[in-house]
Amino acid sequence: MRAGKATSLLPADIDAGQRLACSPELLGDDTLSFGYESNPRAPRKVQAFVNVVERVCSDAVRLEVELADGHWLDFEPGQYVNITPPGATTARSFSMSSIPDDLPRMEFYVRLLERGLMSDYLRDRAKPDDLLTLEGPFGRFTRDP
Repeated sequence: MRAGKATSLLPADIDAGQRLACSPELLGDDTLSFGYESNPRAPRKVQAFVNVVERVCSDAVRLEVELADGHWLDFEPGQYVNITPPGATTARSFSMSSIPDDLPRMEFYVRLLERGLMSDYLRDRAKPDDLLTLEGPFGRFTRDP
């Protein structure tokens, strides 16, 4: 860790060699070791159909999708997926607002920006049965049993 770099670790943690994985700065060859196992469910790409695009206020929509037949995506509350709208080559990240028990249906609340890949799609072109690509799940902001 570079001297003077801000951190929320206690001095005793720093002295013990602990570092924050969310703000690494490797200055040479090194090895990172984490004191927990990674999620064995690797992210995957799946297809999902738009069920509902509902404007819930002036700058937000509820997007409900349903995984296509033969596609499955397990997730834990607190994780997110990358969503690519039809015809696009880039994705945007959104947290699920539904729970895993709702699968194969998934729900997202999306804030509409003045201009943006998903905002423009959801505001101007989205319709039921559009095919989206979802990739994930990502993130570890989950409950640790």
